[in-house]
Formats: sequence, C-alpha cells, structure tokens
Amino acid sequence: MMKEPIWKQEEFWVAVVTGILVILNQGLGLGIDPEPVLYIVALVFAWIVGSSVKKAAFAIREAIVTAAKLKDK
Repeated sequence: MMKEPIWKQEEFWVAVVTGILVILNQGLGLGIDPEPVLYIVALVFAWIVGSSVKKAAFAIREAIVTAAKLKDK
C-alpha cells in the first residue's frame, strides 16, 4: 500500500479548514461563539483520530495477510 501525499488526504484539508475557522474567529473577530467552535474542533479531532486508527488497522491486516501468503510459499 502506497502512502499518498499529505495534501491529497482529506484529513489534512479538514484540519486546515478547521484551523482557518479558529484563526478567523479568534484573530479577526468573525463573531462565532467560542463554544461551538470548540465543539467543531473536538469533532474534527475525533474524526481524524478515528480515520487514522481505521487506516492503521487496514495496514496491519494487509501486512498479516501478506505475511501469511509468504509463509505458505
């Protein structure tokens, strides 16, 4: 499994957009209440962690299957 560049991963772009939201809200005074922004950041963080765990599980499964195939040869 080839690892794709970071700029092609959706987790990266979701983190960038969330960071821009926080910067616009705090730095430029976008006017959104900080509590919902915190919830959005927490939700994005949880989604990125979950997605990473899923990718790691698939990579481990692929490695186990490949090792089993090599062992049978």
